[in-house]
Amino acid sequence: MNPQAKPASRRERKKERTRQEVYAAAMKLFADRSYHQVTVEEICEEADVARTTFFAHFPSKSALLREYSRGIASRFRESRSDPESSATEQLRALATLVMETWFAQAEVMGAIVSIFMLGLLPFTLFYVLLRGFYSLEDTRTPFFVTVAFSVVMLVLVVGLFSLLTNAGVTGAGGPQIAAIALGYVLAYWFGFVLLWWWLSHRLAVPGALQTGRSAWVLVRLVFAGIITAIVMTLIRVLLVNYTPLPDLAAQLSSAITIVVLGLVGVASFIALAYLMRVHEVSSALRMVKSKLTRS
Repeated sequence: MNPQAKPASRRERKKERTRQEVYAAAMKLFADRSYHQVTVEEICEEADVARTTFFAHFPSKSALLREYSRGIASRFRESRSDPESSATEQLRALATLVMETWFAQAEVMGAIVSIFMLGLLPFTLFYVLLRGFYSLEDTRTPFFVTVAFSVVMLVLVVGLFSLLTNAGVTGAGGPQIAAIALGYVLAYWFGFVLLWWWLSHRLAVPGALQTGRSAWVLVRLVFAGIITAIVMTLIRVLLVNYTPLPDLAAQLSSAITIVVLGLVGVASFIALAYLMRVHEVSSALRMVKSKLTRS
């Protein structure tokens, strides 16, 4: 027989209540304005607590995002009323929860998604190359490379985070998130380069990977991505400063911004890649055009 859980003391209940009040105040400010525009001091003022109290519950502003993510996971587990439900029903429940959460806290979700988007390109290349080893019936090399990647990512994230802490950057969430994202991206680039070098030496045909040509395509795609990011940033500045968008409700404003910047980003990237004569993009456009004309 398991012993019953000891009831929380008055002090513990008060501590948890203060933590929830700080979290609720932060979520309110993030929804009304923007994650990066809200400071720890403003959160403390909204929650009516001292700065030391904030850091007693959350080590940094970015910790609020981690708390937010854990809350989403907890809500999903609680929403599964029937543990025997099918995978399709569980996926539908998760999609519904994510959409509700997205519209409720669009700015916070955007900050979280942005972290992972930074590593999308090296992430994709990394796992494409892993399939090359699997096609050679080699499972040991992917294992060792994945272990090396994990070690490098851990060292980079901890190192960059410690560097910011030693520099006195502890209260603003943006730099800590940037450090995590940078460590994530650099680790995947390390893993991608290592896998490319290793696979090029494993293939029987010299030059099968066409390293020079592939590198030139990659450089042009990265350059197109950088220019696209600059264009999207300028468009966002114009939307914020020269349109009535900031006067709208926060959720509606975020939704419009996402749609506009998404369309501008996709169009700019494809146009730049086409102008820089990236063959793969041109082939994809021709394929889409032929499908549309047939239909």
